[in-house]
Amino acid sequence: MFKVVPNRTFTHVVTVMMPIDGGHSAETLKVTYNYLETEEAKKFDLKSPDGSTEFMKRVIAKLDDVTDAEGKPLPYSDALRDQVIRMPNARNAIVNGYFAAIAKAAEGN
Repeated sequence: MFKVVPNRTFTHVVTVMMPIDGGHSAETLKVTYNYLETEEAKKFDLKSPDGSTEFMKRVIAKLDDVTDAEGKPLPYSDALRDQVIRMPNARNAIVNGYFAAIAKAAEGN
């Protein structure tokens, strides 16, 4: 049964490919996204850096499983969100994760 839920959120694990010497390391974080309806989502210019940044600030409700260099967990804050979305590979992974989640078709379609 399809449910209409106000202020819907969903959490997905996102893989970010971090460059390391000689290759990449797959690092994951949990992103809780705000589900945006079409009318709200189309207000953002995803082709511009400022527009896509504003979009990310709106769709990211929370980030989990983020640590500092020593592995100490970092609590979610807007400052942490902003730091993560300044990283181009993390930014791409988070946006791609959002659109992959909302575009997923039911099995058999």
